[in-house]
Amino acid sequence: MLLGIGSGNMDYYMQNYAIYPTNNIPNMHNYWMEILVTYGIVIFIIFCICYLKTIIEIMKKYIYSKTKEESSICIMLLFFLIAFIISLSAKYLLYAYTFSLYN
Repeated sequence: MLLGIGSGNMDYYMQNYAIYPTNNIPNMHNYWMEILVTYGIVIFIIFCICYLKTIIEIMKKYIYSKTKEESSICIMLLFFLIAFIISLSAKYLLYAYTFSLYN
C-alpha cells in the first residue's frame, strides 16, 4: 500500500483479487481512492498537499488582489477547485457528462 499497485492495474486487481464482492464492476468510481490504491500513500499525500497549497495560494492572491478582475478570477478558481474535490468522489459523474456531450 505504501507504493500502490501501479498505474493501470486497479481494474485487474478488482476483478481478480477483490476482498469484497464487486458484482463484476472493476472500476472504483472514486478518484481519491484510485489515486491512493494505484500510486500509494506517498503520492496520495503529495497530491493532497499540492492541491491544498494551490487553494491557499489562490486565497492569498484573492486577499491581495488589486483589481476586480483579479479577485473575480480568484473566486472562480476557488469555486472550481472546491467543486472538483467533490467531483473527485464521484468519477462516474464525469463519465456521464462526457457521454452526454458526445451523444
